[in-house]
Amino acid sequence: FRLRLWLEHELIAAVEDSGFPPPSPFLGFHPPDIHASNGRGLWLARQTFDHVEISASPLGGALVHLAATLDR
Repeated sequence: FRLRLWLEHELIAAVEDSGFPPPSPFLGFHPPDIHASNGRGLWLARQTFDHVEISASPLGGALVHLAATLDR
């Protein structure tokens, strides 16, 4: 697991793991089932950040880029 954060004109985060690659880049667009035990993280990220991109990580898992515009 690796988390990188940096600040430019926006807050940018990259979250990377070495688990399983993401099954779809479209995860998190719909609210999770209230009875599900997982699936809330990407949905919450899409509600919080302006931009969420999911791709396969060079480590073999998932790489999620998140960006949020900062109010000045």
